[in-house]
Amino acid sequence: MGEVVSTHSGLPPSFYSLGIPTGLSFIFCQGKNYHYVPLLKTWKNAQMYCRNHYVDLATIDSKAENLLLYDWLMNSTSVAHIWIGLYRGINNFKWSNGDAVLYTSWCEGCINEFECTRLDPTGWWLTENCSLQLEFICYMTETWNKLPRAEWWL
Repeated sequence: MGEVVSTHSGLPPSFYSLGIPTGLSFIFCQGKNYHYVPLLKTWKNAQMYCRNHYVDLATIDSKAENLLLYDWLMNSTSVAHIWIGLYRGINNFKWSNGDAVLYTSWCEGCINEFECTRLDPTGWWLTENCSLQLEFICYMTETWNKLPRAEWWL
């Protein structure tokens, strides 16, 4: 199975989409492998699943990454809403892996009283009740399996 350059949304050729025969799929984007997980879980349980099998829930650092994930999900799955790794901390939003928030894609009125974030069918992000069960996206990096497990969350 070879790499196929994404031709959707006018994205640059540095973005690749790959399929896995098991029915699960992933996208490679700027050093991260995004993995769509078709299981219904609360945000916290999705985070635990991602941390046990990958690195964490997806982080999105640019408009190009957001467009790629949105376009891929809309063309590859029947999913309407998925968890990503953004959540509301005490004073601001944070990525669950601790990375700085470099980019957001909120629509007007999409930030409400809820603390967890989902990607919706229009590509916008919305806060949502964390106990809702949604499918989700995890990510893995090229160096993920090279680190001893004890060092992952130091």
